[in-house]
Amino acid sequence: MEDQTKSKINRTNNPSDEIFADYSPTFRVYKDGRVDRLNVTKPVPASIDRRTLVESKDIMIFHETGVSVRVFNPIQIFQNSTSRKMPLIMYCHGSGFCSGSTFSPVYHYFLNRLALETRSIIASVEYRKATEYPLPVAYDDCWDALLWIFSHDPNTYSGYLKNVKNPVKQINVTEPWLESGKVDFSRVFLSGDSSGANVAHQVTLLAGVQVNKKFIINGLVLIQPFFWGKERIGNEVSKCKRGPDGVTLAEKIWEAARWGSPASADDPWMNPAKDPTLSSLGCGRVLLCLAQEDVLRDRGLLYENALKKSGWLGDVIVEEIKGEDHVFHLIKPSSPNTMALMSQIQAGPRVCLRKEIAFLQMKRVAVSVLARFIVVPVIDEGIEPVFQWLVSLIVASPSATFTINRPFGGQSISTGNPAVVEHILKTRFTIYEKGPKQKTILEDLLGDGIFNADGEKWKFQRQVASHEFNTKSLRKFIENVVDSELSDRLIPILSNAAKNQMVLDLQDILRRFAFDNICKISFAYDPEYLSPSLPQSKFAVAFEDAVKISSMRFRSFFPIFWKIQRFLNVGSEKKLKLAVTETREFANSLIRQKKQQMLKNPEGTSCLEAEDLLSRFLKSGHVDEKFVADIVISFMLAGRDTTSSALTWFFWLLNKNKQAHEEIVKEIGKNQMNKTENSFIYEEVKDMTYTHAALCEAMRLYPPVPADAREAASDDVLPGGTVVKKGTWVTYNPYAMGRLASIWGPDWAEYRPERWLQLEGDEQKWKFVPRDPYSYPVFQAGPRVCLGREMAFLQMKRVVAGVLARFKIIPVIDEGIEPVYVPYLTAKMKGGLPVRIEERALTK
Repeated sequence: MEDQTKSKINRTNNPSDEIFADYSPTFRVYKDGRVDRLNVTKPVPASIDRRTLVESKDIMIFHETGVSVRVFNPIQIFQNSTSRKMPLIMYCHGSGFCSGSTFSPVYHYFLNRLALETRSIIASVEYRKATEYPLPVAYDDCWDALLWIFSHDPNTYSGYLKNVKNPVKQINVTEPWLESGKVDFSRVFLSGDSSGANVAHQVTLLAGVQVNKKFIINGLVLIQPFFWGKERIGNEVSKCKRGPDGVTLAEKIWEAARWGSPASADDPWMNPAKDPTLSSLGCGRVLLCLAQEDVLRDRGLLYENALKKSGWLGDVIVEEIKGEDHVFHLIKPSSPNTMALMSQIQAGPRVCLRKEIAFLQMKRVAVSVLARFIVVPVIDEGIEPVFQWLVSLIVASPSATFTINRPFGGQSISTGNPAVVEHILKTRFTIYEKGPKQKTILEDLLGDGIFNADGEKWKFQRQVASHEFNTKSLRKFIENVVDSELSDRLIPILSNAAKNQMVLDLQDILRRFAFDNICKISFAYDPEYLSPSLPQSKFAVAFEDAVKISSMRFRSFFPIFWKIQRFLNVGSEKKLKLAVTETREFANSLIRQKKQQMLKNPEGTSCLEAEDLLSRFLKSGHVDEKFVADIVISFMLAGRDTTSSALTWFFWLLNKNKQAHEEIVKEIGKNQMNKTENSFIYEEVKDMTYTHAALCEAMRLYPPVPADAREAASDDVLPGGTVVKKGTWVTYNPYAMGRLASIWGPDWAEYRPERWLQLEGDEQKWKFVPRDPYSYPVFQAGPRVCLGREMAFLQMKRVVAGVLARFKIIPVIDEGIEPVYVPYLTAKMKGGLPVRIEERALTK
C-alpha cells in the first residue's frame, strides 16, 4: 500500500516557512499549504498478529483515487466457537484530516485489539488527506468505501443503494472476507476517532440522506470526535487559547482541512449542532466515547443534545472515561482505560442490534470502575480458562483467599482456606445463603429446587428428601436398582464392546447409567437410557444445554448482557429457553404419570413405587406442579452428573496408576472369594475400603462440583481478616483446594489413595481415615452437607466392582495428554472419555 502520510507538495525552494498551524508532534501546516507530517513511522505490513491472532490484509479498492482499506479479521480465533456471521465496523482514523494512517503502528495495534474484543471484521479506510486533498475528499473516499463494503451484499446494494446520487466508482476487487455468508450486513457500524469520528459522522449522515432515512448502518461509534464552533464552551475555555490573530488552533486545523475554501467554525461539517439535516442521520443508535480532560469533550455533549432535539429517531448514549485526555487509547494502548473503551464499543456489535429495545435496555458500562481492574481476555467461549485462572490465584495466595473487584463497586471473594469454608458453611451458616444473585442466575433451570433455595423451601425439601437416604432405602437402591442396571444393561454393553473391539465414550455410558438409576429410585420411572442402542434423547441434549448455558451466566462479567439477551429471546438465552422448556416438559410428564399411578394404586405396591422421592413430595401436600418440577430437575442434576463425573475421572486416573489399579482388583477378588449364599451386595460394597479411598482421591483432584458460592446477607469478617460486605459472593473452590500443598502436602499432584488409609491390627488391614469436611468439601459440609453422599459411594463402588471384575478399561488418549476439566454446575470431561474394553477373568 502507498504511504499517504507524506506530503505530495514539493518542499524545495519555498519562499516562506511561516507556520499557519502547528499541531506538533503530529503535523505542521505552512501558510503556503505545505504539510510537514511529523514523527512519521514506518507502515506496519498486513499480517497475522502474533499477540491477538487477528489476520489483516490490504485491498486497493479504487485505483483512480488510490483509496484502500486494511481489513482485520478474527475469524481464525472464533470459527470453532460460533457459526454466526460477524458484525462489520468501518473505521476512519484520525489526526486532524491532514495526517495519520491506518497502516501506522498505533492504528494497526488498536484495530487488531478492537477486532478481537468486539469479534467483528474491521475495514479501516486509508483516505486521502488535506491540504493536498481538502475536504470533502475524505468524506467522499469513505463514502465510496462504504458503498464498496455494501456491494458485497446484494440485498442491501440492490435494495437501497442502487439509486444513490454518488454511485460507487468502478469496483476493482471484491473481498472474500466480506461475503454475505461471513458478514452480517444488518450489523454494519461506522466508527472513528478525533477527525476520523467527524468523517464517520458525515458518512453516516450522507447514508441517511441518500437512502431516505433508512437505517442501513446499524450504529455509529464516535471516539472523542473533532467537532467545533465559533463560541468556546466547557473545556475549550480553559484548554484552547486563541493565538495572536484571535484564532484557535482547532479553527486553524479546520481551515487546513478545507484549504482553499471558506472554513467557518460553525460550518455544519465542523459543528453538527448547526446542521439542519442532522435528523437524517442514517443509523439507529450512536455511542459517544468521551474523555474527561479532552478539550473536545463538551462538543461531544453538545452533539448529543443536538441529536436529541433534531427529531432524529435513534438513540444516543454517552460514555466518559475519567482522568483521560484526547486519543489516550492510541497513546496508551494497553492501559486499563483503553480496555474500558473497548468494553464500551463491544457493547454494540456483540448484542442483538436489530431490536431497538435492546439499546434502550442497555446499562451504561461503569468505565470509571473498570479503569481500576485487570481485564483478562479469554479467546474462547468456554469457561475453563477463567476457572483455571481463578484456581491459580487461590493457589498462589498465602491465605488461599483473594478478592476480585467487580463493576459497579461490587466484590466477590474466592477461597480454598478450610477455616473460611467452615466459617461460611457452619459457623456463620445463617448469614451465608444461596442468595438472590444465584437465585436469578439459576431460576430458569432450577427454580426453587433444593440447590437454589434458602429458608423454609430449602428446609422442607431437605426434610422430605432425608427419608430417601435411610439404611432401608440405601439397601433397596444398591440391591434392586443399581445391581439390576449393572447386570442387565451396563455389563452387556461393555461385553459387546469388548467382543467387537468398539470404542465407547465412557462418560456418556456412565451418565446414562446414573440417569436410569436416579429416575428409578427417585421417581419410580425407568427411562431405559442405557439400552443397547444408546438412544439419543431430546431431553438429555436439552438438559446438557441448559446446564452449560446456566453455568456460563456465572462467568459473565456484565450480567446485564445475558439479561438483555433473555429479555429479547436471542442468542444463548434463546437456546436456554428452548432447553429449559424441553427439560421441564420431561419433569412435568414424570409428575403427571406419578399422579395417575397414585390415583390407581394408592398403596404403591411395587418395590420401586413404594417410597420413591417424587411420591413423598406429592404426598406432602404440595400441588404446585412448577415447584415439584423444580425439585425433580434438581435431583436429576445431582443424580446424573455427580457420580458419572467422579467415575469418569476415576477410571482415567486408574489407568495411569497401576499400583492403585492392582490393589482395587485384589480387593474385588478377595470379596468374591469370601462371598457366600447369604452374602448381601450392600455389605460387600460397604466393605470396599481401598476402593472407597481411591474414589475419594479421584474426587480430590477432580471434584464433581467444582465450586460453590454463598451470598452474605449482612456484613462480616472472614478468618484472616477479609472484610465481607452485604451482598458479596464468597465462593469456595474444592478443585483448587485439592491442589493446595498446605492441605495435602508437597505430593498433592500425585494420585495416592493411601493418603486416606492406615494399616491396623495384626492382619494389617486397611482402615479408612476420613478428612476434615472443611478441608475436603466435595460433598459440601455443615447443615447443607450432601444427603446423597452415602448413596453416591455405594453406587460408585458397585460399578467399580462390577466392571473391573470382568473388564479392563483402557482410555484411548495419547500418552501425556490430560483431558480438560470443564467446570459447569457439575464438572465433566471435555469431549468425553473414549475407551476400549477388554475382557478378563479374576484369578481365585
